[in-house]
Amino acid sequence: MSMNPFLSGSLLLSACLTVSACGSGASDDEGGEPQPLPATISLSLLSPTADANVFELGAVVPVQASLRYDSSAAPDGNTVNFSVTVGTLADAAATTRGGVASTTLTAGTAGSGTLSATASVGGIGASASMPLYFIPHPQAQQILVPAYFYPETGSPWEALIATAQRTRNQVQITTIFNPDDGHFSAVDAQQDAVARRFVAAGGSLVAYVYTKWGTGERPLAEVEADIDAYLDLYGHLPISGFFLDEMSTESSSLNFYRQLYAYIKSRDASLRVIGNPGAIPSDAAYADVADVLVSFEHYGADYGDYDPRDAAPWLYERANDHAAMIAHDVSGCAAMQAMLGMGRGARYNMGYVYITDDSFDVGSRRGEGNPYDSLPTYWNLLVDSLIALENGQALPGC
Repeated sequence: MSMNPFLSGSLLLSACLTVSACGSGASDDEGGEPQPLPATISLSLLSPTADANVFELGAVVPVQASLRYDSSAAPDGNTVNFSVTVGTLADAAATTRGGVASTTLTAGTAGSGTLSATASVGGIGASASMPLYFIPHPQAQQILVPAYFYPETGSPWEALIATAQRTRNQVQITTIFNPDDGHFSAVDAQQDAVARRFVAAGGSLVAYVYTKWGTGERPLAEVEADIDAYLDLYGHLPISGFFLDEMSTESSSLNFYRQLYAYIKSRDASLRVIGNPGAIPSDAAYADVADVLVSFEHYGADYGDYDPRDAAPWLYERANDHAAMIAHDVSGCAAMQAMLGMGRGARYNMGYVYITDDSFDVGSRRGEGNPYDSLPTYWNLLVDSLIALENGQALPGC
């Protein structure tokens, strides 16, 4: 698997703009005396917040803006005008109460947009804005397992097969099938047997192919030959798609992956293509060269920083079953469950997940730093925790 650092963006929230001026107009108080206009007004969005501005389509999103005169809440009855570039507002103009104007927003189109608010008092204006993101309704999460271990007696394949059988009507488990790094000229009988057993147990299997970042180090014809070998030697029965490892994130390699995607689909349009840049691609066109993109593959400790809002808002235009995450070095069941819960948030929008306590440690006893040469020690708890979350049930105890 690639070990690229992921690309992350920081959310930019438009600062509350305060415009200062000397007001000279008047309004009557109870005794009929004129009231001076404020010297300054300020407007800020209270809801949504910068930390929580990704929503499912159809969600009713509370919108609130705070209007202040000088350093105090504005009197009741001031008008705040709202506008959006995506979605529909219940009220485009709302009046303040306790210094706060409120409305709601819904959206029927996935993607990104901007919420804006403006107010003006006696010629003094203020505005604030907030980026918003809307995702399609999430599909049930699946498990994507890099099964980079040989099917000898007592291998992790036995646990995979048993789990697929036990949970076949509760969660979809897809394994990445990896005989000889995907480059071979003959069928390995043990690999073939375990692949067929896993599929018969209810699992799904995609075949591993490495692409060397689409730079030409592996010519397209060589990669296509590996695809042919899988389909011609192992056959369509166990193999339902391909996992393209070492996928580039750069625009310069897009044509390579366009051709490769078209070639796989020409062999069988139903074949699923999972591309693994391991990070957020720099170009939105990568969404069209794979059915699923692994946009995070890294140490689990870094998953909390995953944030495509600035770098790749186009990721929110597709349902979560087009995105995958793989995290290693996640020590302990509690940490795994916390990551599962966090990753179900709208900001992540991941439909395929895999978390392991196996380590990426070059120079360790593994020699090659392979964090996928075994299943996590909490494998069954990982599967059962995901099922519990999908069904709104309490997590199993660690």
